[in-house]
Amino acid sequence: MLLVVATGFVGRYFLVELGQDLRDQQRQLSVLRDRYDSLALSAVGLKDEVVVDPSGLKVNHLLGAISDLEFAIGARETLKRALNRWVVTHILAAIVMYTLLALHIWSGVYYGLRWLP
Repeated sequence: MLLVVATGFVGRYFLVELGQDLRDQQRQLSVLRDRYDSLALSAVGLKDEVVVDPSGLKVNHLLGAISDLEFAIGARETLKRALNRWVVTHILAAIVMYTLLALHIWSGVYYGLRWLP
C-alpha cells in the first residue's frame, strides 16, 4: 500500500512539475534560437568582429546558453521517459493491492462467518 501511495505521489506532483518545467525550457529555447537567428542574419557580412545582441549578450554566450538549455531539456526528457515507466509500476502495484484487498475481504467473510451459529 505504501508503494502505491509513493508512486502516486511521484506521478501526481513530480511528473506534472517536470512536464511544466520542460515546456517552459522549450519556450526559452525557442526565444534564444530566434535571437540567434536574427543575429546570424544581421552578421552575415561581418568578419572577425564581435556580434552583440541588443540586450548586450555576445553570440558566444548566446550559443552557450542555447547548448546548456538543449542539454537540460534532453536530461529532463530522459527523466520523464523513466518516470513514465514509474507510472506503469504504480498501476501494477495498485492492481496487486486491490487484488490482495479483495482476497482479504473474501477471507474475512469466509472465515469470519464460519463462527456464526
